Amino acid sequence: DIRREYDSKLEAARSEVESQYSLRVQEARAGRSRDSAELTRLREENKRLKSHQAASRSRLPELEARSAQLERELDEIRREAEDAERQFEMEHGRLRAELAGANATLEEYLAEVQSLTDAKLSLELEIHAYRKLLEGEEIRLNNERLSRESVSTRLMEREQTVSTTEQRNQVNILKGEMSAKTTYQRTAKGSTSIQDCGCDGKLVTLEFTGKKKEDLSDWTLVRNIDNGRQVVKYTFPKGTVLDTTCKTIKIWAAGQKPPPAESSAASGGTNTGIKELEAAEPSWGIGSNILTTLANADGEERATHIQKTTYSAS
Repeated sequence: DIRREYDSKLEAARSEVESQYSLRVQEARAGRSRDSAELTRLREENKRLKSHQAASRSRLPELEARSAQLERELDEIRREAEDAERQFEMEHGRLRAELAGANATLEEYLAEVQSLTDAKLSLELEIHAYRKLLEGEEIRLNNERLSRESVSTRLMEREQTVSTTEQRNQVNILKGEMSAKTTYQRTAKGSTSIQDCGCDGKLVTLEFTGKKKEDLSDWTLVRNIDNGRQVVKYTFPKGTVLDTTCKTIKIWAAGQKPPPAESSAASGGTNTGIKELEAAEPSWGIGSNILTTLANADGEERATHIQKTTYSAS
């Protein structure tokens, strides 16, 4: 009984071992098939990668040469860009210098044109003034001739209006289609001021408004016409004094001082309080932009008189 039981258990154990062995063998065979397929796939993938690597290695020298060429081209382009930038800066600087020079030349031309225009207008005004003087002289000579011959004639009347205020004077001179408007501005740092400057360049008048006398010895009177086109300078002689008994000094241009009789008649029959001097220059000058300056013996400016004339077409 024991043997039979032993043989039956042994047979059962053998059967179980054989079945497990068969199962394990089948599993090993199946795993081997899978491993063989995976190995085949890996071998093919490895072969493909090796061929790709070989192709890449064969193209590597070409790519390296291409990369070196591109780097050289990039360096050359950078150098060309730097050269172009330097040339642009140089050209830009040259053009700016030329523009500055052109602007300076244009300003010089404009200043010259303005100066020539001012000179032209001032000369026209001066010609007109001299024409008026000649006309007046001609009328005076005609009057003398006609009075001697006792012939009565008719003369055309000419009207000229001069309006004067304390701070601003206007003189309108009509000539054809051109009109001139002149304004005056006066300043004074003391009791002596420049009261009036004749438009015809004959006379400059100083006025004294103080109470204590003022010695004008070696004082200078400078008249600048049209920014230096003409400069007239007069130095007061020794002993020239302004006080309460002599409040006005008239400085005439050379040859323009009237005779004592005419001067007395023009001042209402008396010259009390008026001192008359005569400069060496034949005229104080005529222009469109005139600055008259009174300076003491130390060169300090004491009074100014500014005359500006503007022209317009009527």
